Amino acid sequence: MAWQSPKAMAKGDAELDLLASVLTKGKASRLYQALVYEKKLAQDVSANQESGVLGSTFEIRATARPGVSLDAIEAAVDAELAKVTQRPVTKDELARAKNGFETEFVERLESVDERAAILNEYQAQMGDPGYAQRDLDRYRNATVEDVQATALKVLDPNARVILRVVPKGGAK
Repeated sequence: MAWQSPKAMAKGDAELDLLASVLTKGKASRLYQALVYEKKLAQDVSANQESGVLGSTFEIRATARPGVSLDAIEAAVDAELAKVTQRPVTKDELARAKNGFETEFVERLESVDERAAILNEYQAQMGDPGYAQRDLDRYRNATVEDVQATALKVLDPNARVILRVVPKGGAK
């Protein structure tokens, strides 16, 4: 499943990164719990905000277990997304997502090549190679209300594309 989403560094971009983490980062995440552990519909599930300069895509991917209908997976994903839009993520979920993002951010700074790439990216996109602190603050300052508002705005079930890949002779 994929939705058009805010471009890199725009309002909503960081919130969708954080939401992707709440949904699928780790075995305690919402979609992983629902699809993999509880309902045993999927072998794995992932979500991410593919941020781009002109526009972005928020994506959710799931691999069905043998014999599981893709309609069942779609319905289960829709049910979890409805929960996110009806009630905000918890403060603990958001704190875990923020901590995970900040850890990854700092780890990227450990490599000289990666630091150079980050500085170049900020210069190209923002006209300021020193944009790192403001970028990090976008994540640190995101609230549960911001995440919910962005989810409501972007994750409309009628404004997405769904791609189903089925092996030849497989279930649909």
